[in-house]
Amino acid sequence: MASVQRDRSTPLALFAEWRKRFGQQDLASWNPILSPRFALSAFLIAGIVLLPIGIGLLVASNSIAETRLDYTQCAHLAPPTLAPPPPGIDATIVAWRYVGNICTIRFAVREPLSPPSYDGTIGASPVFFYIRISGMYQNHHKMVSSFDKHQLAGDYIVTAASLAPECEPLRHAECAKSRYAATANGSYDSACNGAIPAAPGAQYYPCGLLANSFFTDVITDPVCVSDLAGAPCATERYAFSTKGLAWPHDVAVYGRSQWLVHNASAIPTQLIPPPQWQRSMPAYASGYNSTNFPDLSADERFIGWMMPAGMPTFRKLWGRNDTMAMAAGIYEVSINDYFDVYRFSGTKSLVYSTASVLGGKNTYIGIGYTAVGGYALAFAVLIVVLYIAFPRKMGDHALLSWTRDARGDGPGR
Repeated sequence: MASVQRDRSTPLALFAEWRKRFGQQDLASWNPILSPRFALSAFLIAGIVLLPIGIGLLVASNSIAETRLDYTQCAHLAPPTLAPPPPGIDATIVAWRYVGNICTIRFAVREPLSPPSYDGTIGASPVFFYIRISGMYQNHHKMVSSFDKHQLAGDYIVTAASLAPECEPLRHAECAKSRYAATANGSYDSACNGAIPAAPGAQYYPCGLLANSFFTDVITDPVCVSDLAGAPCATERYAFSTKGLAWPHDVAVYGRSQWLVHNASAIPTQLIPPPQWQRSMPAYASGYNSTNFPDLSADERFIGWMMPAGMPTFRKLWGRNDTMAMAAGIYEVSINDYFDVYRFSGTKSLVYSTASVLGGKNTYIGIGYTAVGGYALAFAVLIVVLYIAFPRKMGDHALLSWTRDARGDGPGR
């Protein structure tokens, strides 16, 4: 009986044939022979390509002027009158004091903060102002999902029960239902919101752990006290704008709350500030009202904060100046010290910096490219030395025993 020939021209038949060959690991593949010439070429190409890129990245990063001051210890070490800090404190800080929860710092800007132009002269701004936090894990799985996108978009969400469950334990602001107010024995703290009256169904606005952790220190614009030689400054106050801090597509996600349109009179009892906001922001200690209700869509600092950082040490853009350079000199800044970093053993710093065509100051990428390129060239040199000092003839696959057995001229034949 003649065998039945399968039709291999249909797509289904071709896929079945491919799947069979894939399962049997019978597909065509590339099996390179790692000869000295091949390995040498690969390492040389990698080194020649990566090393200049790494050096260029390092040069670009090192050309960025930056001033950073760590003020974590200000509340504990600074005296009530301006005085130099003790040894071991950030050398950028010239003097500081701490009075009434306000940390006042005088710091030195050693070189003008402005990107250099191509001819080497100091060009125009922007100058960026960052806050730098260490020891805080914004990328914790419970943190990154703890928000309600519809609430942030401004939708009119009537009760806390309609919010995303990921907002727990900061979804229900009503103390009798709030998981945040629950105690170890299962009871609830009836004064979980202090003096703020929370009506039945009240919700935290904005809800979730990520919004609750918002950086709450209030930082003034730096004021120039003198230049580095002690002479008066040409410009005293160096102003930073809070616009242009977030990407446009991130800003578009947020909207002004429709509660202002549908039920503005109920906001004080239905929308409650997150607990950390109540404690750290004096304006919200008694809750929201018609004058202090936040427009999240206009707060680009908040929008940037809601984009979780991937590492425990991170920066958030807090201001920018696009019109003038920041001259070298002695500056003074005052900080309302509300954001507690001791609870997670972290630090907090202010960073005034510029940028290059490749972005902000970041030596890690340049070091990585340079190291890999350098190692590749080193291995290439090693291969050349070994190939010259200890030459070895390449093996002939035709002389392998199993290949000879298949031909019928192997050993024992």
